[in-house]
Amino acid sequence: MPQTEALFDLERPFMYNPEVGWNWHKSWNLPNISINLKITDPKTKTPVLPPADLKAQLLAVKVLLNRVEQVKLFDLGLKGSNIQDLSDGACTFSGVKFSSTSYNNEVTLMTLCYFMTFRGLSSIWSS
Repeated sequence: MPQTEALFDLERPFMYNPEVGWNWHKSWNLPNISINLKITDPKTKTPVLPPADLKAQLLAVKVLLNRVEQVKLFDLGLKGSNIQDLSDGACTFSGVKFSSTSYNNEVTLMTLCYFMTFRGLSSIWSS
């Protein structure tokens, strides 16, 4: 399996207040999030071209269960274009919003995560 490294860039940081922590209103667009994927052959250490049908999906989730042997996530949903084709291993998510609030989800923290998929193999890369 090739080695992968995903580099992320936020257009601007999420807001943080020492009294309430990280906060973001669901009516605001998330900062543009860019992903640049580097794929390397582990034996030769040479770059590998990404599959032509590589896609990235951005998700907002809350953790339902977090154990060493099992993790369960619940998709809280995002509004906007949260699935992108990775052209030459890169894409940018823009105009995406949260579709819910932490208040409506038992005041739990939301986590942004991504999945990378392609049809060439029956596997999913995630981080």
